[in-house]
Amino acid sequence: MTKLRLLLVDDDAEFLRHFVFLGEDLFEIETACSGAEGLRRVETTDPDAVLLDIDLGKPPDGLEVLERIRRIRPDLPVIMVSGDENPETVVHAMRLGANDYVTKRPNLEVLNLKVQRALEQTAWRLHAREMQQAEAGRLIGSSRVMQHLREEIGRVGPMKVRVLIEGETGTGKELVARALHAASPRSRERLVVISGAVGTDTLFDSEVFGHEKGAFTGADQRRHGRFELASGGTLFFDEIDKMPRDRQAKLLRAIETGRFERVGGKREIDADVRLLSATNQDLEKKIEEGDFHEDFFFRLNEYRLSVPPLRDRLEDLPEVTKHLLDRFCRSERLPPVELTPDAIDPLTDYSWPGNVRELDTVLKRAVILSPTSTLDADAMRDALAGQRHSPEFAHRSTSPKPLPGPQTTLSAFLCATYTEDREHLMAVFDRLYFTRELEKGGGNATRAAERLGISRAGFYRRLNELSIETRDSR
Repeated sequence: MTKLRLLLVDDDAEFLRHFVFLGEDLFEIETACSGAEGLRRVETTDPDAVLLDIDLGKPPDGLEVLERIRRIRPDLPVIMVSGDENPETVVHAMRLGANDYVTKRPNLEVLNLKVQRALEQTAWRLHAREMQQAEAGRLIGSSRVMQHLREEIGRVGPMKVRVLIEGETGTGKELVARALHAASPRSRERLVVISGAVGTDTLFDSEVFGHEKGAFTGADQRRHGRFELASGGTLFFDEIDKMPRDRQAKLLRAIETGRFERVGGKREIDADVRLLSATNQDLEKKIEEGDFHEDFFFRLNEYRLSVPPLRDRLEDLPEVTKHLLDRFCRSERLPPVELTPDAIDPLTDYSWPGNVRELDTVLKRAVILSPTSTLDADAMRDALAGQRHSPEFAHRSTSPKPLPGPQTTLSAFLCATYTEDREHLMAVFDRLYFTRELEKGGGNATRAAERLGISRAGFYRRLNELSIETRDSR
C-alpha cells in the first residue's frame, strides 16, 4: 500500500527525529523546523496532509501558518499537534480550518486514521460544493456576506465537527443546518430536528433518548428517540439556549460518549451522530449568568457560523423577495406576481427585526391585499403598515385610542383602514389581557410573566409598547 506523504512542521528537533523514527513505517515523512519553512514546502511539494505544531517558538506560529495554508491550499488536510490541550486553543484552531487535533505524543495508528479521514473529507469537498449549490442555493443572496457563509458551509460541511449556528430570529438558521447536512458524507442519512425548549424533563428524555414500554404512564410501546433516529446522520438542536442546565448535563454525556439509555431501559445504545445546534442568544453571557454549562458550550462550539441579519444584506432584497413570492404563489396556485421597478424601495427603508421570516409575512400580506398580480411601492407600504416596528405603526402606538368600555360595540371604534382597525383591536385586546394578568398578581410583573410562560424582559417590553404602567415603573 502506498504510504501517505506527511509534512511535519515543528521547531522541536528531538520530536522531529523521534516522530520520523516511529512513523516511517506508516508515512513518507517530510519535516520543517519553522513555520516559514513549512509554508515553502507546502507550496513546493505535494503532501497528502500537514501535521502542524501550534507553538513554533518564533513567528509565524502554528495558527498563523494554518491561516496561510488555508489561503494557498484550501483543501489540504491540516492536523494540529501540541502539548497544550486547552479547549479554547482547540476551538480556535478548528475555527481557522484545522481538520483535527492530536496531543504531542500521538498514537500513530490513530493519527493514520485521522489523516485517512481528513483525506476522505477532502474528497467530499467537490461533492459538497455541488450539493451546496443545490441545497444551500435556498440561502438566497449574492451579497458578500452570503457568499462568505456559503463558502464556510462548503468548508465545514464535509467535516464531523459540531457546529454552533448563531443568528437572530428569522435569519434561516435551520436552512444553514440543512445545507451543512447536505454538504456532508451523511447527506444520504437523516437530518433530525428537535427544539431545546421541549417541555417537561420526562418528555425531553423521551424525545431525545426514547423510552421502553411501560417506562411511565402512557408509554404503551417502545419509542426510538431523536438521538437514535439520527444515528449515521445529523441531529440539529434548535433553540439550544432554552435547554435547562440539568438537561444540558444529560446531553453532554451522550455527546462525549456517543452512548445513552432509553427512559426505563437498562442497556446502553451506541449512536454515531453529528450534532448541529442553533441559538439567537449570547451563550457566553448565559454562561456568566449561570444559565449555561461552559463544558457543554465548548462541545457545541467546535466551529461557529454566524448567519447575517437581513438589514446587513439589503442588496439581497430583490433576489429574496422574488424567491419568496414565487414560492408563495406556487403553494397557493396563484398567478405569478410581477414587481414594478420601485416596489423594493419601501422594503429597503425598514429595519427587518424579524429578518427573512418577517419579510415572508409582509410579502404574503401584500399579495393577499393587492387587487392585481402586480405589486408596486404603494402595495408594499400598505403591507408594511401592519408591522410593529414600521414608522406608521410606531406613530399610531404613541397615541393609543382609549380603551373601550364593557358595553362598547365593535362598530363604535372601527373608523380607519382594515389594517389600522385590526392593529387597534389587537392592541386593545392585549392591553385588557395584560392589565388583567397584572391585577391577578397584585401588580407584580415577574409573577405575571411566569404565569403566561414568557420571559420577564419580553413581558416588560410588551407592557411598554402598550403604555401599561406596573408597580415597579410607578
